[in-house]
Amino acid sequence: MTVFGICEKGNYRRENQDSVLMRTRGSSGLLLVADGVGGSADGSAASFYIAETYARWWDEAFLENRNHDFFSLFEELKTRADEINGDLCR
Repeated sequence: MTVFGICEKGNYRRENQDSVLMRTRGSSGLLLVADGVGGSADGSAASFYIAETYARWWDEAFLENRNHDFFSLFEELKTRADEINGDLCR
């Protein structure tokens, strides 16, 4: 599987606060765009944290040989989303 991503700041922002994550293993892939929250002060840090947290999860999931069927990966993604949301809201 070949993937690529492009992310730009657009016409109205001074910086690009978005983060892009692309991970693949065989026929499985995780493609993620974390939006930088419309130019808020910590938007860049938040989007980076999201992408890095999912990157670590993806790498660990495949190193530990967990069940990689779609539904188990999807459930783990939802769990990570809840955890990340809690971290960012503190």
